[in-house]
Amino acid sequence: MYKYQKGILPLVTSFLGVLIPCGFFINALIILFPGFSNSINSMPVEIVVVKSIQFLIGLALYLFFPIFFGIFFSGMFPAVRLAKDGLQHIYFSGLIQKKIKWEEIEKLVELDWGIVAIVINRPGLPFLNGLYMNNLYGKIVRIRTPVILFSNTTKNLENILYEIVQRSSIISK
Repeated sequence: MYKYQKGILPLVTSFLGVLIPCGFFINALIILFPGFSNSINSMPVEIVVVKSIQFLIGLALYLFFPIFFGIFFSGMFPAVRLAKDGLQHIYFSGLIQKKIKWEEIEKLVELDWGIVAIVINRPGLPFLNGLYMNNLYGKIVRIRTPVILFSNTTKNLENILYEIVQRSSIISK
């Protein structure tokens, strides 16, 4: 069972993670789609197909940054689960699931405001090894490596951190 992080900061980031892409998508449907549907009513089928493809490409480009920022904010304080072979975490309303193996966890670092960062050491470039967002979080908190952030208001935080230390055989700093 996943442990969801509670508190004002995880709540705000999760809310922004859902609100930003949904707001832009609804805006696109309200503003762009009626104009598109009115313009294709009297056109031949071939032109309608071309216009539909152009519309979908434009919509994808329009939604790229809102979805990126939605994933960014919702993944800042993910829901976590301690598994046999690693730490699993989900975010973006459960659409993105990742696993960090126990041997990839390097150390625990306590940051300002009681936030705890789990530093991840996975070989390769963060963009290619699946830790791009985690690397951005690490740069934000000035650690320079990929991290998973825990809020100090997470239920059973001490127990979760104790389990992580036990299973990954690291020393907290």
